[in-house]
Amino acid sequence: NIEPIQTWSVFSINGLSQIEVQFPHLDHANNFYVGLLYMRDPEDTSTGGDLELYSTNVQNVEFKEYRQPLSSHIDIHTVVPYKANTMVWILTGNRAIHGATPRINATKYRRYVIINTRVSTLAHPYE
Repeated sequence: NIEPIQTWSVFSINGLSQIEVQFPHLDHANNFYVGLLYMRDPEDTSTGGDLELYSTNVQNVEFKEYRQPLSSHIDIHTVVPYKANTMVWILTGNRAIHGATPRINATKYRRYVIINTRVSTLAHPYE
């Protein structure tokens, strides 16, 4: 029995403050994959806003809050710079931990498109 799949695209704009930072986290368990396309303004001179992809350093990652792993259980694996025309696809799962770095001296909005596919059953249970 094949479950129906819902797909939608969202154009998101982050605010100018550092408050918009996404700490290391897992996406919702119904997400199958997430695409992120950066559309940085050429006049944006801020630093930060990069995507950090993490690896785990323990067999069983523990989470302290809403899908946020304990910092002692993860290491930065790859940093994808926030620059125009950069596309990243993340196949979500219980080890697909990622986050964004704080933006410093932001005078322009952080611009990106998120493409998100969700399934009606859990794609990757956290347990």
